[in-house]
This record gives sequence, structure tokens and C-alpha cells, in this order.
Amino acid sequence: MSLREPFPVRASRVVAILIGATIAGLGCGRVNDETAKPAPRLESDARPLIALSRSGWTATASATASMTSPANVFDDNPATRWSIGANQAAEQYFQVDMVSVRSFVELTMDTSQTPSDFPKAFRVNVSNDGASWGNPIATGVGAVPIVAVSFAPQAARFVRVTLTGSATTSWSIHEFNVLSNTLSRTGWSATASTTNGTNDPSKAIDGALSTAWTSMGPQTGQNFLLNMSARQTFNQIVLNSGGNAPNNYPRSYSVAVSNDGTTFGPVVASGTATASPVVIDLPNQFAQFVKITAGSDSAPWTIADLVVNGQPTTQFKLPRSGWTATATSMAANGTNPPAGALDGATSTRWSSNGPQTGQSFTVDMLTFRTFNQITLDAGTTSSAPSGA
Repeated sequence: MSLREPFPVRASRVVAILIGATIAGLGCGRVNDETAKPAPRLESDARPLIALSRSGWTATASATASMTSPANVFDDNPATRWSIGANQAAEQYFQVDMVSVRSFVELTMDTSQTPSDFPKAFRVNVSNDGASWGNPIATGVGAVPIVAVSFAPQAARFVRVTLTGSATTSWSIHEFNVLSNTLSRTGWSATASTTNGTNDPSKAIDGALSTAWTSMGPQTGQNFLLNMSARQTFNQIVLNSGGNAPNNYPRSYSVAVSNDGTTFGPVVASGTATASPVVIDLPNQFAQFVKITAGSDSAPWTIADLVVNGQPTTQFKLPRSGWTATATSMAANGTNPPAGALDGATSTRWSSNGPQTGQSFTVDMLTFRTFNQITLDAGTTSSAPSGA
């Protein structure tokens, strides 16, 4: 027997399930640049977000206290941290290099192990070269140890958080995550009107910037057709021409969608571009096929990486390595401990001692996580919770 409980996306570390009772007070701080509220608000909008892999990422800061390191924010260990090592002051910064241009809509800073060290006032900037930062994509005033900052979709390589005020507390970050609404490309395929040599369309969606699709000759009128394997909900496409052909981006483009790959409706987005990556925003779509057609230019057209941002239809299980669980009771004979619910084996389980009324089961996910569903699998037993 399996019980699935979907809910609006939550950002938290600890999950408590109470049987026959309600849960109140679980949540975290969040800052939204559009609302400009004086303090973070609870995260409650239902957007499936996925934490980007931090493999290879590096970080730098304006200063670092001894016995701490910027690299500690990527180690999945909430006990380690980076710290500025001084009272907070305007223009102190923490900077992350994500190795390549990534698409993302939110970042989180976890200081829960040193709960007074969250950034009191800050701005967030992004860059593709680590030098030109442009206008802030978000500003905020922190008020809680876990700060989540949401903003309009971005496509960038570098992220910098800069303090905009002073405080009599230090600034620390134990875990730093960047969240994306990019759709999984598993099972996707692509074709194009022309291809230059071995630079076939599949290389545009293989996740490697070192490979690419390139058109044969000028990009004028060339088209690229993406098959997402099933209908998806999406509202943004990002085209990256890669470091080997930075100028082979489409100077102008139009986008149409289809459910059969043959019959396309009217153009849903069009525009011009002056640099790569090209970010194409469009009204919410629900379709399987996307056709992108280039306008007129003598340069070839290259796509080293194409991502689609929207609402994933595929569910992802969070890795449970290191997680711990506790419960208000377990079977009277000491068997069936809470750990049996997290070990990946259907032959083991947790079981309460006596009636389930008022019992609770709590999971510590080790660090801050973003999620929108919990699945409780009772296996071959029939004791599903009657009032979770």
C-alpha cells in the first residue's frame, strides 16, 4: 500500500508526519524581488524546482575566516561552512562559478547551524564572464537562517551575493544551492533542416558544451526541431552556442509548437539576439514538439546546449544518503526501527507500537531540500495512516 501526498513546493530540512493531527509552522524564509517585502515570506507557490548539480563548482569571497572555506558550501555537510570572519559590512560578497552557463530561478543560503549569521541586507547579480554584472536580479532583507531568493529566469555562469548594509553579526553560508525549473531531456531527440558534418542535432541536447549541432552554411531560414518525447508545460527556451562558436547564435528567430511534429500552429515567440546564450521567453505552452527557425544572417547557426524551462512532468526522488529518522514509538519488541523506512529495502520497515492515533514520524534530510511530494509505502501491510 502506498500513500502519495503532493503539496506546494517546500524548502526545509526536517519533515514531520503526524497521524490524526495537523502540522503547523514548517517552512523557511524566501525573498522575492518583485514583492520587495522587508522580510522573507514563506515559500508557498507550487513550482517544481530542482537543485542543480554542484559538481566542479568553485566559490570565492571578499574575505574568508580561518578554519572555513568557500568550498564548504558545496560539500552537503551542514556542519562545515564559509564565513566572512567579521561583522557584516556593505560590499562584502560571496561569488559562485557554476563552470558553464546554467538556467535557474532561485538560490538558497543555509546558515541554520549558525542561525544569526544570515545576510541581513543583500543584492544578487549574475554574469557570464565574472566581470560584467549588470543590474541586480534581486534584492532582499534576511530575517531567518535559511534564505531562499527567487527571481525571473536567468541564464548565467556566475552568481554573486553582495551585502548592502552593515550588522553586528558575521556572515556565514553552510550550504549554497541554485535551483532550476529546467526539464529533464531524457528520451528527447532532435532533427534539423541541415547539418554540417558530424555536428548532428542530438549534440545540442546531450548536456555537453564541448559538442554541438551546426547548420550547413548560413543560418538563414534554417530550422531546428526538438521532440520532447511527451507533452510538456514550458515557457522558456535557452540556446547556447558554446565557447567554440560564440558568434554562431541566431540573429533573429521564431518559435512554433506542435503535438505531432507535422502540424504547427502560429508563431508563439519571435525576436532578435545580440549574444549567446539566447533566452527565448514565451507564453505558457503545452506541447511535445518545438520548432525554432532562424532569420537571415550569413553566419552558420550552432547550438551547443538547448534547455527548456517549465513544469517537469517527471518526478525525481531525492537521494537519502545520510538521512535519519525518529518516531514517537516503534514496535514493542524493538524491531522495525525508523531507519527501516529509509534503507531502500521493501523487506524492512518502521512500525509504531499500538494504535496510530497521534503518532509521529520525523525525517532529517541532513541539509536544506526543495520538494513537493512525500510517498509513504506500507508494503504488504495494510496499516496506512488514517489521518496524516
